Amino acid sequence: HARVEVYLGLCLRVIVAITNYEQGENPGRTKLVA
Repeated sequence: HARVEVYLGLCLRVIVAITNYEQGENPGRTKLVA
């Protein structure tokens, strides 16, 4: 289970990073904070 949790955690970090980067191009959208 530990590996699954780490994997999901990394996926979430990647999604948040991408979302924040895209929102940087669109300041009108609210930032996603994790």
